[in-house]
Amino acid sequence: IPEKYMEDFKKYISSFASVSVRESSGAELVEKITGEKCENTVDPTLLFDKNFWNDFAFTERLVKEPYIFCYFLGGTEIHKKAIEKIEKTLGKKIVFSPFNTAINNLNTGEKIYADIKEFLTLVRDADFVITDSFHGMAFSVNFRKSFAVVKRSDTDKGKHTRVKDFLAKIGLEDRVITDENLKDFSFSEVNYE
Repeated sequence: IPEKYMEDFKKYISSFASVSVRESSGAELVEKITGEKCENTVDPTLLFDKNFWNDFAFTERLVKEPYIFCYFLGGTEIHKKAIEKIEKTLGKKIVFSPFNTAINNLNTGEKIYADIKEFLTLVRDADFVITDSFHGMAFSVNFRKSFAVVKRSDTDKGKHTRVKDFLAKIGLEDRVITDENLKDFSFSEVNYE
């Protein structure tokens, strides 16, 4: 929170009867600034189980063969390298739902410009999901998919806080791909037990 907004933030947040935020680091920040208790709650998408979300997906698969679903909001060099590595490591078809020109212009994989129904279907039926999106990760967890999260370097570091906090809560901090660990990243299965 920029210093110039700190007093307004404290004043207005303190006027609420109660406050809750998705990130534990956000709850700590609110408590530090206001001196008031702030509840840490889950993202609303996680309040429902996979059966609930499955009702919004298509019954039939959109992609018949086994595939890796790539859902990226960014498109930096780490994204491209991660796609190359996972394609070589798992040897499965790549399916994108691109938001970024750099990813959209890659000469690999099938591109599906997915609406929410298609997005949920693509996550549900994927053999592996690789994403840089909190919600790409959240739906992967909800559908019990093996996944990896590319840490974006093309945005401010606060954007990764949600991902980091959530993965720490569920003991899957090792699912984050960075420039430093990409070479040794294994794209292993997630054990949800």
